[in-house]
Amino acid sequence: MSVLKMKYYKLLIISFAVFIFCCGNIYGIEITELKCNFKNNPLGINQSPQFIWILHSGERNQVQSAYHILLSDDPLLLNKNIGNIWDTKKVISEQSINVFYEGNTLESAKEYFWKVKVWDKDGKESSWSGQSQFVTGLFDREDWRGAQWIGYEEIPDSLILVPGGHPWGNDVKNLALCRAIVPLFRKEFNTKKEIKSAYLFISGLGHYKAYINGQQIGDDFLSPGWTDYNKTCLYNTYDITWHLMQGENAIGVIVGNGFHNNNNERYRKLLITYGMPKIIALINITYEDGTSENIVSGTDWKTSPSQITYSSIYGGEDYDARYCQRSGR
Repeated sequence: MSVLKMKYYKLLIISFAVFIFCCGNIYGIEITELKCNFKNNPLGINQSPQFIWILHSGERNQVQSAYHILLSDDPLLLNKNIGNIWDTKKVISEQSINVFYEGNTLESAKEYFWKVKVWDKDGKESSWSGQSQFVTGLFDREDWRGAQWIGYEEIPDSLILVPGGHPWGNDVKNLALCRAIVPLFRKEFNTKKEIKSAYLFISGLGHYKAYINGQQIGDDFLSPGWTDYNKTCLYNTYDITWHLMQGENAIGVIVGNGFHNNNNERYRKLLITYGMPKIIALINITYEDGTSENIVSGTDWKTSPSQITYSSIYGGEDYDARYCQRSGR
């Protein structure tokens, strides 16, 4: 056989192998996206998460016949196909939406990593999906690690107005008259080791904006959501790993009234006073050496009036630039 023919047949074999490899991805099932509680890599998850994976196939009428989930608190273990927190083994099921967690008890404020593989209607096994992760929230009051509600001022019980009411008629002219200071809170702290991860858990009543080293955290507006504050106070979770530096850091938080304190001034539709603006915050830092540290709100935080001299969910705000301060660093 000539050298030219040998090269031709070699090229033909290689081309056929590439074709077979590419066609192999057309049939069967592949996993294209993972979600936890309907979100990608969510933060602040409860103790009973639910999992979703999105499937794709180039073959008509293809369905999942079984799945296998691995969940670990270490991504390196998951790379080795070890689910030290939850290993479902092979589960015969077509379900790929709202698969509820049934593994070991999850810890609060912790990262978890998971992946899944499936079998198609013909019993053909897919490859493992890529890794996804979630971070658990704070489940109990003790999980706040001693964080306290702090404020600039307090209001006498005699001035609390709950439930609120509409400001119609003369019977309300002496109610909810206390204008609140819109406070700025600040805490400086030092991180002496290399940071692996850091998360901020925070609530500010009525609404807050948080800053780390001068940069606003998140793009939420009017956080947290409105509730009956005597029964429920919502909080938010943020990944602040890339906002922190090794060395000196600072967090700043400014808190407005929202529906926590809507006073009897300017335009208003509701008069209600739960109390003055306040916050509670926990920064949970994990270092590369495996140790951790908590920065919590308390009496060691500094506070002062902010540049916002009036705040109302209906009546807007007054802003005096003479009182501007650095919210972060």
